[in-house]
Amino acid sequence: MNTDFLNPKFIRYFLRVADTGSLSAASKDLNVSQPSLTRAIQVIEENLQVKLFTRSKKGIELTEQGELFYLNAKSIKENEENIVLKFQQSTFNDNRENQKIVIGLACTLSENCKESLLWVIKKSEKNKQIRIIEKTSFELVELVEKKKIDYAIVSAPTFNDSIRNETLYSEKFVVAIYKGHRFEKEKEVDVQETYVEVDNKKYINRVGCEWYSYEFKHKDGDVDYKKVFKCIKDNEKSQDVVNTYHESTAALCVKAGLGIAVLPESLALNYGLIYRDLKGPRLAREVSLISNKAIKNSIGPSIDSLINAVQVQGL
Repeated sequence: MNTDFLNPKFIRYFLRVADTGSLSAASKDLNVSQPSLTRAIQVIEENLQVKLFTRSKKGIELTEQGELFYLNAKSIKENEENIVLKFQQSTFNDNRENQKIVIGLACTLSENCKESLLWVIKKSEKNKQIRIIEKTSFELVELVEKKKIDYAIVSAPTFNDSIRNETLYSEKFVVAIYKGHRFEKEKEVDVQETYVEVDNKKYINRVGCEWYSYEFKHKDGDVDYKKVFKCIKDNEKSQDVVNTYHESTAALCVKAGLGIAVLPESLALNYGLIYRDLKGPRLAREVSLISNKAIKNSIGPSIDSLINAVQVQGL
């Protein structure tokens, strides 16, 4: 049995549900959707192979096994290793102890997603010196191709033959808007309407945005990254358009009414933005774990571990 289910986020969700005796109350306290709470509890139950809660007239109550796990889970805030040793020894490979490992994270990943992924990475690469590089997906893919980093978690519609990739999850692109914007009355927004906002200098240009590459693939069947970079650079030249590498800055600009932005749904949810679906073919990005095929050593966390980490984000 693997111990990835002991992700601090999962434990925090479990403890809050147990303390409140209510999914709805815990959802409000944590500002997390009820499906995400339910999924986190299911992950723990499936790994422990026990039932943690029962429903009664009073609400949700801990089972006998749930009470035992609760007592152990409480200690995780003070000493994570205690609970790990009580339930299962780690199964991660430690053959390359005391080595440096360089990991790339796309700057467009949501904060919640990065928190979960980093926890798994830390566990999988324990006893190694970890260096994290945060860049755009396109920059990280190039670094993996050149074998400058060990592996990366990125989003790109295509990879060349030198890249080994495993999909972790996919999510749709949406248009994030500010209160009072004309799109607020719409259920869906035509992609072409977002270009009108670009022309009107009302678009937040996220320099690391993968949207352009997926749109080019949808239109042309392939991706010419020179065209992608030209679109990004053209927007950068417009002095009235906000340009930023930072997703938090982009979110604040949208909230402040400086413009709109097409971005992954997880980012809109992460920053509490108003957003609408895009009309027509629903373009979605795929977030993948990539490494260079020439590197034969088995490195990085298992795919199952990473998928498990992001599942409770509701992606």
